[in-house]
Amino acid sequence: MSTRADFLCDVLRHLDKLNVTLSELLLFVLVHHLPTNTTSATTVNITSSTTSILSALFFHPATSALTGSWAHQTVRARTLKSIQELSRNGHEWHFNATHARPEQVTDFRIEDMVEHVSSTAPDLWNLVYGLLASGVDERRADGSHEAEAGGTGTAQVDDDEGYWDAEEISVLEEEESAANSRVSDSDAAASSMPLGRPEKRLRLKRALRRIKAVVLISILLHNEDQRCNLLQSTVGIFLHSCSAPEKLIKVLARMGISISLASIHRAIHSMSDEIDLDMEALGRTLTSGVGYNNFDFKLDVAIPTLDSLKDSLFHMTSATLLQLDHGIKPDDLRCSQLLWERSELNPLASDPRPFDPHKTMLHLYTLHPEPAPPAGTVLTCRSRFRSWFFQHTLFKHGPSALKASASTLPLPEAIESIPVSKLHHIPLRAMDINQSTVSGNIEALNNMLTQAGLGDPAHLARTRSGMPVEDISEHVVLVSGDLGTYERVLTAQRCCAQELTPFNRLQFVVFVPGLFHFKMAAADAIWRILVNPADARTDSTSFAKLFGKLRPNESSRLINNAKFRQQHELIEHVGALLQLDAWHVEVSKSTAGRYNSLEEWAESKPSAHAITQIADRLALEYVEGEDIDLHELQYELASDRDVIRENTLRTLNYLLLYAELSYAMNTGDIGRVETLYSPWVQLFRAAGKHKYATGILRFVHALYFTYPDGLQRAVRYNILVNPLGKPHHFRAVDWIIELLNLYIKVIYGGGGSNHTKARIVAESSLVVVYRSCHGNIERNFKLSGLTYAHVIKDMRKTIKAIVEEHLAVERPNETRKGRKSAYTIPDQLGQGAALIDAEVGRMSLLSEETEEAGDEGERPTAEDLSVEGII
Repeated sequence: MSTRADFLCDVLRHLDKLNVTLSELLLFVLVHHLPTNTTSATTVNITSSTTSILSALFFHPATSALTGSWAHQTVRARTLKSIQELSRNGHEWHFNATHARPEQVTDFRIEDMVEHVSSTAPDLWNLVYGLLASGVDERRADGSHEAEAGGTGTAQVDDDEGYWDAEEISVLEEEESAANSRVSDSDAAASSMPLGRPEKRLRLKRALRRIKAVVLISILLHNEDQRCNLLQSTVGIFLHSCSAPEKLIKVLARMGISISLASIHRAIHSMSDEIDLDMEALGRTLTSGVGYNNFDFKLDVAIPTLDSLKDSLFHMTSATLLQLDHGIKPDDLRCSQLLWERSELNPLASDPRPFDPHKTMLHLYTLHPEPAPPAGTVLTCRSRFRSWFFQHTLFKHGPSALKASASTLPLPEAIESIPVSKLHHIPLRAMDINQSTVSGNIEALNNMLTQAGLGDPAHLARTRSGMPVEDISEHVVLVSGDLGTYERVLTAQRCCAQELTPFNRLQFVVFVPGLFHFKMAAADAIWRILVNPADARTDSTSFAKLFGKLRPNESSRLINNAKFRQQHELIEHVGALLQLDAWHVEVSKSTAGRYNSLEEWAESKPSAHAITQIADRLALEYVEGEDIDLHELQYELASDRDVIRENTLRTLNYLLLYAELSYAMNTGDIGRVETLYSPWVQLFRAAGKHKYATGILRFVHALYFTYPDGLQRAVRYNILVNPLGKPHHFRAVDWIIELLNLYIKVIYGGGGSNHTKARIVAESSLVVVYRSCHGNIERNFKLSGLTYAHVIKDMRKTIKAIVEEHLAVERPNETRKGRKSAYTIPDQLGQGAALIDAEVGRMSLLSEETEEAGDEGERPTAEDLSVEGII
């Protein structure tokens, strides 16, 4: 019986007899038969055997080279065609440096390019992505790499596991499910299955391969069409904002990963012009405000000369233009003439409303009437906050067994909240103006309005873009800044009050003091009251002694030279020490000494109701105010008094006022902030911070006795802004300005020979674009762990040790009759109120009094700006 091979040999011999070659027959079938007989058996047979036929030709020694050459040329031609089609149709990947727009850089997404390329040129995508796949990586999922790698695979896997930290894994997994569908159907199906560690590692590597594939394809597109350079342009602008060396940029440009230096500079200039147009567009809405402040920087010179010493220190002004949110309309700000008729600077005012500090303080006391307490409690609104804060401190710094309860703790009720709305603002160009003088402030105000396209057409007809100037004569502009700026602007308005036109009188200025500096002043006031007096640092339970326990190596320096961030943290941590000691005392009292420590009590799993009840008693009985009147205790016999506990009650009162201010600002509770004006004005006055006391009172007087309702709402609802558009992320406007100063001077101000005044002025309006570009690069290339934020340290062990080893012995929250102190903390709230009452009629002159040196403190630093959280 003949075999199949014998039969096929007979077929070949028969073809030879017919003078028909096998190639002739095959070509005839492929060219003439297949197109017209798509369902015939021959067509089906050839179609199903195509791979086998091509493989046989490739692996046969006689045809291998020819087949490989043909395949190479075919793939090359198809790939080139795909690249050409992508470059012709991929207009969204074009970037013209001469007409660059900021959103092109900030909105670029690698995921969008993956989706576009994989859908419009799947062959190109599969080729590049497939070339990046490693056979060893693919085999790791089933563990076969160890045998094939000669026993070295385990070490390699360990290295990979060290490379992928937890944050990178979480970042990559967020986008893995969306990207799987663009790779292959099998990957997409696998994504729904539970993953082990090898599978997860493999998927993470695939995510990086997608990034590399996009970079390679971008290089190919850029090589085909120089206009297809969006990725290169994004990388180039990123490198420029990082102050990367020019040599590095040139190397990356030669590699096709970045655009050239000249293109980068053209793009920077173009984006700057686009930002100028955006400034004018926002300013012309007549619903924008400005915030500004001075900043100083020094250029280091290698060889000082007489000229370089004069020119190396620069005093400049930074500013930003902010969109007023929450339904503010131009008519709400169309009240310039009304304010002039009510101004005390107007000698012909028809309705003058001069500054009256006493009347203003009375208004603050009654501004937000005490609401009826919820059923089952007699606590006031402030005491309810303090009860909540005692619980918050217990869960955050107390026993670990109660840590999980923090997520179930309801937030305090809001008095009047600003709606959450993401801030839209545009940094203005930095101004080469010394803002520390009155004339400098006048020049800065005019410059800012010019950049915003606003002003008096009689002075300036057209803006830089050639558009007509928007007349601001009938409108006002909210201007935010710190206390020093407030004083100089008021002085400027007094000096210009005799001018004939509203614009020359600076009639458009409605000043809004920055609450970030107000908060800094509050921390400094606490230092003046609790730390600066030498006798106040004597007792073992004093504020200074307790922060000495927390910072034993820095206690001496922190007394006189504490930065704001250090003050902020120590206020929180010393407050936590005293609060946890109060918890221990009250828990022991309420449980008849059943538990020797808070940890034992926490292990008993107390109910939320029981914890709240104890917190309510702490708010009433362990803090000055409400049920505790220390003024009356002063008249008791010394043998019946406990001065140490009286000092603790008063210290906690001051610290909790600061905690409430910080919380209210972070949550945007403007009503709660306003209830805190009066106690802090009193504390400022008693602590010698007269300018802050006067400044806040002047602001409140103008807000409630001078401004019409629409303007009043605009000021109150825009004094705090939300840069992220998220709850509990409100910030003061002057915080935004200080952040811009940090960006302009330190982060994006250039380095080495590129750190010049000219660069700062030219690119200061682009710092937010640069920051967005950095965030975009970090997101696109999965760069995790890059942040300026400080890690929140877990202070539980440290606080627990101090409470058990020190406060458990001293017991500052436990009454011990006859206990004396070297220093009695004065009632600064009462003294401040008495000073204000006694000086009615000359309070307006207090701003000219000499205060202690350094009243405004040092300039905020990067660490100061990172202060966040509940407190």
